[in-house]
Formats: sequence, structure tokens, C-alpha cells
Amino acid sequence: MMAESTSEGGCVESNSALATGAPALQRYPAEHIDLVSGVVCSVFQVGKAEILAARRGKAPVAFARQVAMYLTHVALSQSLTEVGLAFNRDRTTVSHACQLVEDRREDPQIDLALDYLERSIMAVAGLGRGGVRA
Repeated sequence: MMAESTSEGGCVESNSALATGAPALQRYPAEHIDLVSGVVCSVFQVGKAEILAARRGKAPVAFARQVAMYLTHVALSQSLTEVGLAFNRDRTTVSHACQLVEDRREDPQIDLALDYLERSIMAVAGLGRGGVRA
């Protein structure tokens, strides 16, 4: 199993790149992942402990967690494995969550809300499109 750690600068990092010999991925301060969780918790009116809980929870909590994982993957360009580590989930669970959220984007209201959240998170985190630092 891959380990996650927080370096001196508060960046979330995974040893997955070291273990596989793959190039190192962009690292983001833990505050950026906390930002995504905090925004989603506020918008969906659920507690952070509920989003990070090991159990699925009720449908509104599960959807809020799926949105948080989706936004972390899309807005911060984190790999599915890294998102899974941050949310205590397997990468396949994160993939499934991202697919579900993408499917829900067919609803214009949900699409607009997700687009707004994505752009807001990237702006606050100082990132441009695709998670690249501005």
C-alpha cells in the first residue's frame, strides 16, 4: 500500500512515484485539499468528518464526498490514487465517484454549480486551468 505524508511545507505527497519509477506529480499544499473539503462541506452542509468517514453514509453525504473527490482530481490535477489517499478511499472508488459526478453534469444546474466551484477553488489556490500554477 502506498503511503502519504505531509512534508515540511505542508504538501501532500505520495511515495507512489518513487515506488513505480514514474515521474513525480505536482504536489499541493495540504491546505488546498482542505480548501476543497471545506468548500464542499459548506455548500452541501455536511461535516468534514462525514466526508472522510470510512462508511458511505446517507446519499447527500456520499454525493458531497464524490464531488469533493471529483474537484480534487479535476481542479488540483491530483491522480486518482492521491485523491483516494486524501479521502481514505481506493483509487477505483475515486474513479467511480468522478464518473458519477460527470454523469450528473448533464443537469444544467449541477453543471453550473460544479463549474463555479472548480473555478473558485482554482482561483483561491492560485491555479490556472488543469491545475497549473498561475
